[in-house]
Amino acid sequence: MTSTTHTKQMKFSTFVAIAAVIGGSFLIPAKAGYGCYPSLVVPDYKEFVSGGAAPRMAMEMSLGENTDGSTNCKFRVNAALKKAGMQPYYFR
Repeated sequence: MTSTTHTKQMKFSTFVAIAAVIGGSFLIPAKAGYGCYPSLVVPDYKEFVSGGAAPRMAMEMSLGENTDGSTNCKFRVNAALKKAGMQPYYFR
């Protein structure tokens, strides 16, 4: 006995596959490093330090994940650090 694949079955399978790819893409969160997220710098820094990283390395990792390197972002990060009672990192 051989299996038979009909044209309608193939169209439906293609539709389901495309819908799964598009639907699944909404479930994947965007990586924070692609923008400026100063509110995430301090919590990430504290998490890295509590995990055993040296303070300077923890700040570098936190900035690398949550900033885009723009001047505007640097000022926003400094404001977030000052608000948290920490030393500003950029433009010292």
